[in-house]
Amino acid sequence: MVSTHKCYRTDNFPVLRHCANRGESLYHVRLYADRGGFLTPRFGVMRMKVLLGFIESKTTVIDAVIKTDENLDYLSVICSSPAKPLLFSRILRKAAPRAIVEEISGSTAEAYLASGAVREVSSHGIPNARAAQTVNDSRRILLSLLLEYRALLAEYDASLDHAGPPRKLPRDAEGTIPFLIFELDGRICGVPAFQVLGISAGGYEMKLLRLSKAYGEGILVCSDVICIKEINVPSCEFRERVSRGYYAVRAALAEGFFDFTLIVPALI
Repeated sequence: MVSTHKCYRTDNFPVLRHCANRGESLYHVRLYADRGGFLTPRFGVMRMKVLLGFIESKTTVIDAVIKTDENLDYLSVICSSPAKPLLFSRILRKAAPRAIVEEISGSTAEAYLASGAVREVSSHGIPNARAAQTVNDSRRILLSLLLEYRALLAEYDASLDHAGPPRKLPRDAEGTIPFLIFELDGRICGVPAFQVLGISAGGYEMKLLRLSKAYGEGILVCSDVICIKEINVPSCEFRERVSRGYYAVRAALAEGFFDFTLIVPALI
């Protein structure tokens, strides 16, 4: 079931008129985000509000709507900026790399705002949800295969440099995904969030992570769930094979390097 959250409750036509009087360009920005099976729609709304905050810091936001489905979150923003389309896209994609940016006319923006009252209570689904889900499914499969391929190389490559300086591997905006970070046997471990179907309580205050059958069905028993961290898969460096299915990995983050034990369910 689709849930709709209108982010602004006031009449935004005055803001639209002021932007038009300043001669600014108008844009329709859309964001689609996949949500792991263990996360609730409330998490999706919070995530989209954070992304909306980044957009608000770069543009004048006129209207914004968030929609959530079973496992897909959607943010639609009408905004203005003095920057021309190419520059605006570059600016915005620093905060939201997968944003879809479209320049629109004043009449299109007016029509969008005029339908706001109807849209607020509408049960209409997420626009182009099926296409977005197909893209997300393909992306998950490709990134899982990349991790499995790199893990297999680590299984048989005796020349891994365990102690050398970190190497700068290529970064790809499409390859940045949320990882679930948790503690297992005294180690900080992680798996892609989309590979986890659910989290439940186990005995002795342990947590049970139920893994998706598509990526290697099973259950991981961990002592604590720590956080969700955005990690760029192509830039990850496999440092060492800990055991089959467990690999010491160094990820390059904006704040520095993050070392953790990656678990590849298909190889356990």
